[in-house]
Amino acid sequence: MSKQVDMLMSVDEFNTPKIVTNLSLINLKMVRLMLMEPGTFPDQPDRGFGLVSRYRYMQYTDGNLIELQQALKQHIETWMPYLEGVDVVLEVKNKVLNIGISANEVFYEYTYDGKSLKNVTLDDVGGDNGASGILI
Repeated sequence: MSKQVDMLMSVDEFNTPKIVTNLSLINLKMVRLMLMEPGTFPDQPDRGFGLVSRYRYMQYTDGNLIELQQALKQHIETWMPYLEGVDVVLEVKNKVLNIGISANEVFYEYTYDGKSLKNVTLDDVGGDNGASGILI
């Protein structure tokens, strides 16, 4: 498999288009896939999970979460076939949907509050002093 890259609409410190590779690229593609509405690309009408429009007002019951979890996993496996060992875990806390996706032995974590999808960072986990919440 050749090295995959993507360019953003922003520039780096050398005033050239910012390039995303490796784990950042997979993360970017997952976010795009979750937020993309089905039908965005006419030649691939099923591409796009539509998290905002399809699940914003969803009642987060155990049955609905399992259905959402399976649908997201299937969508990732379909549109990102180069990822291996895809698993999706969903959990709702304080009306915020926590999304955990493992693929290629890496864990990607997001929160969705009905308005925006955000990456969970080490600062989010560790509080004020960075990685204090991480056990080594």
